[in-house]
Amino acid sequence: MILTALEIQKECDLGNITIHPFSIGNLGTISYKFSLGRYIIIVSKEQDSKQPSHRKPCMIPETGMLLQPDNVYLAATYERLGSIHFSQMIFGLKKIADSGIYIDISANLGHVGSLTHWTLELTVAKPVTVYPMHLIGQIVFWSLHGTHDKYKGVYNQNVLPVNSIGIY
Repeated sequence: MILTALEIQKECDLGNITIHPFSIGNLGTISYKFSLGRYIIIVSKEQDSKQPSHRKPCMIPETGMLLQPDNVYLAATYERLGSIHFSQMIFGLKKIADSGIYIDISANLGHVGSLTHWTLELTVAKPVTVYPMHLIGQIVFWSLHGTHDKYKGVYNQNVLPVNSIGIY
């Protein structure tokens, strides 16, 4: 089952959900709205999936950064999000999708025990300017049934965007 806003807030207070920084105004009916972080990586059009990329993240200027179609961008959430007791899923906000921004290509499910600045896989349908600290998506928390192990993978505890091989 998906947690309601009141349950999300309660579980945050109990330490079972991490949302840092937390703003009560970002609670939705069954979700929490999160912001785009300050760092972004432009993934070149030609990649070798077996080789790590050695690019360094750049800062998104306060004045914004114009994203272009035919590119993939890796960015991180501003908030540190996750739970040691609940699974999570992220989605783009409707107003963000309406502007042609898609925030996840393949990785919208968060494992139990993952407490991180989520890596967002951004693509755009048309040129769109993004801004740091701007609300971009929402996270929902799902209760679990049965025994489970906590996540111990490469994505935990990062502030910068992460690719499947490790930190850029």
